[in-house]
Amino acid sequence: MKIGTLRMFDEVRGYGFIRPDEGDSDFFVHIKAFQKIGVIPEIGMRLQFEQWPTKDGRLRAGRLLPEHGE
Repeated sequence: MKIGTLRMFDEVRGYGFIRPDEGDSDFFVHIKAFQKIGVIPEIGMRLQFEQWPTKDGRLRAGRLLPEHGE
């Protein structure tokens, strides 16, 4: 799993981006990923996540966990 920081989240549109600690490409993340773990997205929060490809070849964050698995 990768570790990163939620750097942007649009509450109206229901998506944001996680910046991984290693690398400079942000990962798209949808509100549903947060709902699955019962967490409200907050800018600056630290997360563990898996890298999943999208249909158009971009990077997407899936299977989120708080950084320390809490």
